[in-house]
Amino acid sequence: MLFIVKALLGAATIGGGVVLPVAMSQSGSSKNLQESARESAQALGGTINRLVGSLVETGRRERAKYQENSNFSAVFKELDDKNCQLVQNPAGSRDDFHALYACKKNKKDKNEKTSFYYLGARDSVKEMGRGSLKEITTAEYSDDGQVFFNFKDGSGRISISVAKGEEKGGWTYFNNVNLSDKCQIETKMLGGDDLRCELVDSSNNKAFYYNFAIF
Repeated sequence: MLFIVKALLGAATIGGGVVLPVAMSQSGSSKNLQESARESAQALGGTINRLVGSLVETGRRERAKYQENSNFSAVFKELDDKNCQLVQNPAGSRDDFHALYACKKNKKDKNEKTSFYYLGARDSVKEMGRGSLKEITTAEYSDDGQVFFNFKDGSGRISISVAKGEEKGGWTYFNNVNLSDKCQIETKMLGGDDLRCELVDSSNNKAFYYNFAIF
């Protein structure tokens, strides 16, 4: 009987020896699965965070681009509504920005005054939209080939390079000239427009008219 009990205990020990490794193996597998699941979750979380961050950044860029396009569209629509023409200036900006515009809705109406606007640089238009378009009043020529234009709202002035030396022409007579009072867009008989300005020769104080072919 005692032998049988010992035998059974031995079997249990042997059995335990057999079962225990299996139990340990199962525990290790469970632990590995948990670690794998945790690592996968962390990796997935990181991927999701990067994806969300990318989507947010893409959305921000798209909104910024839309705003830029809206700003450009708003500015040029306003210039178009005012029937503005770019004052061509080979000595200055080569594009539509940092430039002077002369505006007159009805060019055939001699009683309608021409208004003048300065459009800021491209980056300024991109950021400020219509805020970069300012009406100007007076103009004054400097011997270094710059014309200074004063803003109507009193916020300051801007300078634009023009022809100088022997090619400066009528610009030299712009001595605090009120543009809207002294300059008008006039349509030529054979087509095209000129900017006709009443200027004063400071050497004799005599007034004369000068036509700028600058459109």
